[in-house]
Amino acid sequence: MTPRVVLTAAGGALFVLAPLLLLLTGHTEIVTSSDEGAGGRPLWTAVVPALAGMALVRLLPPSRPSTVEAQPPDRAAIARQVRWLVGIAVAFPALVAIAGAQSLAYPLIKVALFLGGALLVTRLIRAGLPPAVPVRWFWVLPAIVGWGVLAFRVPADLTPYEDLDRVYLATAMTVTFLTASVLEEFFYRVTLQTRIEALAGRWPAIVATSLLFAAMHLPSHLGGDHPWVAVAGIVAFQGFFGLFTGYLWSRYRRFWPLVAVHGAVNALPLLPLFT
Repeated sequence: MTPRVVLTAAGGALFVLAPLLLLLTGHTEIVTSSDEGAGGRPLWTAVVPALAGMALVRLLPPSRPSTVEAQPPDRAAIARQVRWLVGIAVAFPALVAIAGAQSLAYPLIKVALFLGGALLVTRLIRAGLPPAVPVRWFWVLPAIVGWGVLAFRVPADLTPYEDLDRVYLATAMTVTFLTASVLEEFFYRVTLQTRIEALAGRWPAIVATSLLFAAMHLPSHLGGDHPWVAVAGIVAFQGFFGLFTGYLWSRYRRFWPLVAVHGAVNALPLLPLFT
């Protein structure tokens, strides 16, 4: 088997085993936020919406031009970019674990690596990428709506946030939008996934990027008496979310849907606090 097949199969097995293990061991609720006191959400609200959204992405539009050539230009240069970008993705959780997930250094590390590091790599190592052919914007809407209807069907527990100053909360939400909804999608999907896809194809790129995206949440979510439960929960929530957004990017090649769904995950559950 080729390395790309092995990568896809191994990563796919993790996405099957993680929710299955949680289900079989009775962990049917997972903690999706690192905020102190955040409650759990049903496991199905992490897995089912992502799978339903991906099914809609697959069906709409019925077909689209391929964005990956069999032999993309500057293959060696793209490979060098990928190595450095994967290094950045691995370095981020390591640095956050040292600095502390709740440290003020957290957003600074993210900006330095995901923006500064990514731009530095792509500017110093020049590589031509296969041309992207974005689909018409309205094809994206059914997938987002279908995912959202299922993802937000169960209201979030807002108890930990009720006593927070609303100005502080709005400021924190704005910072989260810029550093997570915008910056994380720019780095993981637009920058990293696009380049892995040019080398290895669609699904190896989506799987690898989704696992790296899930791994970035380890320092902030890992804890408790059973770390394996936290790891499986990260794969089930952040990992499956990465599969959905990765497939959105691969099929549609539009940035705003990624920002929209990521922003919705972080912000929509908190909006009732402002009414």
